[in-house]
Amino acid sequence: MKTIDLEKFARVVSTCASICLDLDRKTEEELESEVHDDVRSGMRDIFADGLVQFEAMELEAVTDQLTRLDALLKDWRRVTYGQIKPLLSELMNRLYDDAARSLVLLVPYSHAKHYVDQAPFGESVAAAFPGATFDLGEASRCLALDRATACVLHLMRAVEHVLDAAMASLGVTYDRKGWGPVMAAMKTALKAKNELRPFYEELIERIASLKDAIRNPSVHGVTRYEMDDADEIFRATRAFMKTAARQLRA
Repeated sequence: MKTIDLEKFARVVSTCASICLDLDRKTEEELESEVHDDVRSGMRDIFADGLVQFEAMELEAVTDQLTRLDALLKDWRRVTYGQIKPLLSELMNRLYDDAARSLVLLVPYSHAKHYVDQAPFGESVAAAFPGATFDLGEASRCLALDRATACVLHLMRAVEHVLDAAMASLGVTYDRKGWGPVMAAMKTALKAKNELRPFYEELIERIASLKDAIRNPSVHGVTRYEMDDADEIFRATRAFMKTAARQLRA
């Protein structure tokens, strides 16, 4: 999935459409007049923004035509409006054709931060559990794109990294056969633990709650989540991992 700057995209398209209309109104004599340097420079600036957006959207036919237009303005000593008109007209045709073959998904402003955030749970969590970075990023993007169940699945994968860190600090091995046996082993190891025992006891209790209420139903296909559910689980998981990050390191 590609990300574009919608404001720049709209400005490029509207400017090109406006130039086309202006060229259509020109007389034959006016079309033979030369495009002055300041106008050429302004057009090239617009086209440069357009190339970035169109390449990001993989609109190849549009990109090729825009490159051709830019080369004309850059390399030719004298350029007339009549030379630009057919090229720009063809650019708009290609834009309509390419756009018709594309699907554009708009992320609302209220969700956009979830799509672009590189550390959705904060720097402390990113530093404590770097292995969770991928799943936390995917969970955040799924939340932005209204993929509620996928968001929850990625969150539960991220929690595994907290479990890994807790096991390592308690000297417990994990054979990846399920959270239940691991938490039982952690409780046994905790009997000989020091002043951090209250922290580990609460951690194990919260992981057990996640396992029974969220992790197992989602992983085994029992539950499908709505966006309100995913948003609540996202916030709860963030609070949990922030607390865990105060004491644990992966």
